[in-house]
Amino acid sequence: MMRIGLLLGILAATLINFPLAAWAGAWIGNSLNTKSRNAARRLGYRFEGVFYNHMIVKGRNRDTAWYSMLDHEWPARKRAFEEWLKPANFDPDGKQQRPLSDFMPDAGS
Repeated sequence: MMRIGLLLGILAATLINFPLAAWAGAWIGNSLNTKSRNAARRLGYRFEGVFYNHMIVKGRNRDTAWYSMLDHEWPARKRAFEEWLKPANFDPDGKQQRPLSDFMPDAGS
């Protein structure tokens, strides 16, 4: 089954960032959150770097990982999402036959 977070990431890029003529989309998160960082890479975002001691959360310094996707990268990512989401890529139980990474162009990360 597809994960809700993955679909929300696709939805955010599809409906928010690039249709509004944005020149870049950003994925920002706690650098310790490996699930979030893996999702950013899986969705085609490029790792930009870490802002160390970026903010204080619950009384502790937090490092923030930054990922980006530029407007000229979006069309290839969008095609990858569309191909991956085709019904033929899923069995009757909704399990994917091929992972998104098979369709995704190299994000350079």
